Order: sequence, then structure tokens, then C-alpha cells
Amino acid sequence: MILTPEVIFMLICLLASIIAFFQPNTELFLKVFPIYLFITMMVEMITFRLSAQGRRTIIIYNLFSVFEFMFYFFVLRCIITNKKIKKAINFIMLFYPLLAALNFFFLQKNSSFHSMSYTLGCILIIALCIVYFIDIFQNPQSVSLLKIPAFWVCTAIMFSYCCTFPFFSLLNYFESVPKIIYRNIRWILAVINILSYTLFTIAFLCRIRIRRSIS
Repeated sequence: MILTPEVIFMLICLLASIIAFFQPNTELFLKVFPIYLFITMMVEMITFRLSAQGRRTIIIYNLFSVFEFMFYFFVLRCIITNKKIKKAINFIMLFYPLLAALNFFFLQKNSSFHSMSYTLGCILIIALCIVYFIDIFQNPQSVSLLKIPAFWVCTAIMFSYCCTFPFFSLLNYFESVPKIIYRNIRWILAVINILSYTLFTIAFLCRIRIRRSIS
């Protein structure tokens, strides 16, 4: 796997998540992030090698994107305080994989990207992020958002899906576009991933207190 800027930022993010794991009073959703990031890196390595061999990787991306949605549903369930929304997320986590499986086997199948179930997942994720932001901004207590990991995590998730949603929802129509356009789109997605990993890194490190010594 080539050490691109995107990979470097992913490695930095993974290291920061491990540091957060060992911090006292770390929330559960932060503790499981290293596992998610490690799996993400493994998927990237596997698909990179398969692509270099000229083999199709669409099935892997289909399965991984469903796993990614399920992980973010879990994260949002952890950080959203509204009990009714939590119950709704439980319902979503139960039925979304079933809907995605139906799409895989009966509608779009594994010969193409599951843009229909991906679009549904994006809409649900973005809607839940909006619910979180409404919830936190309606909090009567004065808090510093810069020191709240959940705020940065939710910002990263919403930013990522809002920016990538148009591309992946229409991915099946991009196979015939000129290579120069396809290459530019890949660069745009790489920049989006870098910014997302940066926001995640801030979430992992924002609670760390830096002691200043006066000489």
C-alpha cells in the first residue's frame, strides 16, 4: 500500500485513537474507534492489492460500507441523549442490514455498488447528526464544544457523508466518464477523507490537558 497523504492521516488518526483509549474516563464510542480504524486500514490494504491485480473489489466495498454505517449508528446512539431517538436508532440498526441485504441479492446485486441502500444510510446518518447538533445547542448549560469529543466526531461524520453522498450515490454512473474526471474525483475524495481524519484526531486529543511549565 502506497504511503499517500490520506494513509498518513489515517495512521495519525489511528495513533490518536489509541492514545484516547488509555485516557481516564474515555467514553465507550471512543474506545471502539481504534478497532474501526484498524479494520478500515485493512480493507484499504486488501482492496489496493486486489485492484493492482485487476480484480474487482465492489463486493468488499459493499460489505464494508454497511459495516461503516452500523458503526456510526452505534456511535450516534452513544452520543445522542434523546431516549426516543435512541430507540429509533435501535430500530435502524436492526433493519438497515436487512434492507441492504435485500438490495444486494435482489435489486442491485453484487455486480454494482449498492447505491440505493447507501443513499438510505447517508440520509439516516445526516439526519441523526442534525438531531445531535440540535440537542447539544439546546442544552441550557454552557459548555465548551471544543473540548467535547462527541461534537468533533459528529462533525467529522456529517462532513464526510454530506460531501461524499453525491459521488457514491451516483457511483454506478461514473464508470464511463473520462479518466481525467475520475482521477480528479478520487483526489477530491482523498481530501475529504484527510479532513475527516483530522476532525476525528481532534476528537481523540481534545480532552488531553497540556501542562505548561514556567521557567
